[in-house]
Amino acid sequence: MKMMSRLFTIRSFRETWPHLRHEMAKYIVDDPSGEDIYLLGNRLSEIFLAVPAAIRAEQLSEATTMSSADHPQRTQQDVSVGGVVWECFITWYLNFVCHGTDLLAAKRTKANTPTIITDAISVTLHGYSTTTESDVVVYSVPGVDPQSTDVLTIGKIDHRIKEDTLACSVAIVQCKTNWNDNAQIPMLWDLIYRSMPFVNVSSIQLGRNGVTPKSFHDSSIKYAFMTVPTNRGSKFEVGKVPVTRVLGLSGGNYWGKPTKPGVATGFSDFLTNNFSEKFAGSIQNHVDREISADPELTRKFLDIDFHV
Repeated sequence: MKMMSRLFTIRSFRETWPHLRHEMAKYIVDDPSGEDIYLLGNRLSEIFLAVPAAIRAEQLSEATTMSSADHPQRTQQDVSVGGVVWECFITWYLNFVCHGTDLLAAKRTKANTPTIITDAISVTLHGYSTTTESDVVVYSVPGVDPQSTDVLTIGKIDHRIKEDTLACSVAIVQCKTNWNDNAQIPMLWDLIYRSMPFVNVSSIQLGRNGVTPKSFHDSSIKYAFMTVPTNRGSKFEVGKVPVTRVLGLSGGNYWGKPTKPGVATGFSDFLTNNFSEKFAGSIQNHVDREISADPELTRKFLDIDFHV
């Protein structure tokens, strides 16, 4: 679990983790079930929102401005640091639930992302290449033995995917603490990834080095949006513009709360909706089996204790 260890090299996440873990203790008992772990996806927002004040006071040493006793104002630095923590928290949850499968979740950096995936999601416009500002990428590694103790470097993972791209499933998750200001971004990128393979525009090229989203499983790379959201005073209802913008995303629209039909799906269902074929039986049953096979598994994830 080299990627899990890398999460703890990110200072904001490392220093925030004790607060997140403290809040999770309300839902993860000494002997949690697969259902307990699975349902954390629908509680990520509640847990995350319980710690910003502590982050500011203890890690950032910033003065907290209060509009009322219950509504602290978020500064731009809060938003920036909070966004990184949110991405890491989502990555942590996904890897816990996916443990024992061939799926990996990672913050999208050069060190964490196979080159072939970066190539597939690249868009070239008039000779200038760019990619989505994706925050987390979730992908399967063809032919890997989930029970193997061998450490797979990103180079080895890249090689395995190149050998059989059609067996590799990929989903991009744009993770934002705010909803209103960011909903149009995933909508536009998802539109590009879904429409470009079927539209001939000479000045725009999707993919490079011989791969495009069509090279992967289901001839697509899915795109999802995951938010807290932190917008204060905003009501997210059916028909509202921010909701409508992300309603039809190929990978789905999620928040870290229980599902609100027509608005957002609870994040617990992200893997069911996009990677159900990777789990034998229900996801809850899968996590139960992993915990039974390794009684130390929950502690390892809570302590971020992975020796690589």
